[in-house]
Amino acid sequence: MILVVDGFNLIYKFHELENFMLNNELDKAMMGLVEYLSYLSNRLKKQHKIYIFFDGKKFRGDDTYQEVIQGIHCYYSHETSADNLIEEFIKNKRLNNISGIRVISSDKKIQNFTKKYKYEYQSSEDFYLWFKEITSEVKEIQEKPETISKKEMDYWLNVFKKRK
Repeated sequence: MILVVDGFNLIYKFHELENFMLNNELDKAMMGLVEYLSYLSNRLKKQHKIYIFFDGKKFRGDDTYQEVIQGIHCYYSHETSADNLIEEFIKNKRLNNISGIRVISSDKKIQNFTKKYKYEYQSSEDFYLWFKEITSEVKEIQEKPETISKKEMDYWLNVFKKRK
């Protein structure tokens, strides 16, 4: 499965990344999203290839158009919009008969364009909920307390009974 992510559209669903945006720390917000999606990719055993499209430049004065960071393919639109890059990406994949694409965006224009090319789409809100569900499973497993034997339990119950 290929995930195509409308970067700034999804950033605002993560509270801590939204705070970076509000503090004009775009680079931290963008790299935070890359880290989250890299973690997700590793959690899913890299079954998904992830492409993020950001509006504008990586940072002022930078000429990077695309790069791979932590296994995530990042694209920067420069003078055009990320929406245009996403549309070009979708057209290119359709021309090459590539299936299994899900576009992550709450932008109606992108959702309609995705439908037109018969690919899946998921709103950023729904993706965020799915992300939290997938990543919380890991935490739950890690946070389960160790169990104690019946013998240990009986010992401690006996200790507390004697204190009364």
